[in-house]
Amino acid sequence: MTTTQFGELPIFIDRIGRITARAQRASELHDWGLHPQAADTGSSLALDDDEFMPEQGGGLIQRAAMWPINSATDNVSSAGNIFRELEQTRQLRASSVMSLCRSALESSARAIWLLSDTERAVRRKRCVGITLAEMKQQTMFNGNEIENHRNGTVELPDGQADAFRRGHRSLLAEYEALQETEHQPVRPFGKTIELAGQWVEEHMPPHDSGELAKNGLAAGSKRVYSLSSGVIHGYQWIVDYGRNGDLFAMLADSFAAAVNMTECAIALYEAQAQRRNGRTDRKYHYPKRLAPTVREWSKLYI
Repeated sequence: MTTTQFGELPIFIDRIGRITARAQRASELHDWGLHPQAADTGSSLALDDDEFMPEQGGGLIQRAAMWPINSATDNVSSAGNIFRELEQTRQLRASSVMSLCRSALESSARAIWLLSDTERAVRRKRCVGITLAEMKQQTMFNGNEIENHRNGTVELPDGQADAFRRGHRSLLAEYEALQETEHQPVRPFGKTIELAGQWVEEHMPPHDSGELAKNGLAAGSKRVYSLSSGVIHGYQWIVDYGRNGDLFAMLADSFAAAVNMTECAIALYEAQAQRRNGRTDRKYHYPKRLAPTVREWSKLYI
């Protein structure tokens, strides 16, 4: 390693230190994603779901928020593990790390967007919007599978194919009916990330050690989203920003955005899932450092 390769050595060492610390924080989030738990009876989140769209199987808002955060914890902790194995593998795998961080950023930001508004009616409308967006993607997948079966690309027994087609028609009818329900349309991921970051900045989490207070979250997350999008799609222009050690700055920023957004998503979920009056039934699978934020943010919701 030379300073010609990586810029000034002290700057490089500082960046490696920041990446390593954030990779460790990322690994500490994995346990939460492995232990999904229903919200406490009487909690804000449970009341959100109380008698809300029972035809969808109940617990719709909890499921709409929990799965994205579970996905985020898996992706960001995997990114952390990849980087922490650098000493053994001697492979930086920057593209993989940035792609995983982007996925965690997208998923956790959408959960924050869903849960952040203090009005229950708004949270429910956003949940319907998310449900519609997911159903649309599912209908597109189903349509492709039916076409693949029709043209012989995919072979299915006749009975299974007929059942799949019936399920697709039922889903389409459900999707069309749900469109008539009052809802907030889902924003593109880039905008959702910006809105989630702004909300966090307006409700500065007490667990923050000064990183968010100094740098914010919205602008940095948008920057990381753009750069990591270029990585995912294989754009050559990204190389222009990774020379002379700046690749490590990009990695540090990717971890910062993904870890902070995922930590805040977990804290916001727990703030609404735990019973405010009385002992919670939920086990604490999140890092203790998030507890002050859970307590503070819980005051925003009833």
